[in-house]
Amino acid sequence: MPFSTKQHTRQQGITLISWIVILGVIAFLTMMVLKLFPIYIEHMAVNSSLESLASEGEPMGPTEIRSKLVKRFNINDVKSVNRKNITIERGKGVYQVGIVYEVRTPFISNIDFVVSFDDHAEVRAP
Repeated sequence: MPFSTKQHTRQQGITLISWIVILGVIAFLTMMVLKLFPIYIEHMAVNSSLESLASEGEPMGPTEIRSKLVKRFNINDVKSVNRKNITIERGKGVYQVGIVYEVRTPFISNIDFVVSFDDHAEVRAP
């Protein structure tokens, strides 16, 4: 006697509410990336300016270091760093150049992102 029972199987997939939640999370993360991406692109410009200054072979004084950095920041359209953020300390045969700054960008309503950067390089002293 053959065994014949009809089994009704229902396919179950993702519901409309689940799609809305998934799309909401994706939209939230995309918005975060779009807010933070320009900050990190600008930081890469700051870092490359500092590295290129350090890779120059010629010795420089503090005023020349500061003015070259500010010029490079102007060329690279860096708005978050100014002269006050640049520190220069004398070492043995080198100047320790540091750039410490913080960027605050609004996210949603009264929620902001605050990103801190601290970069250092050595430049030959005369």
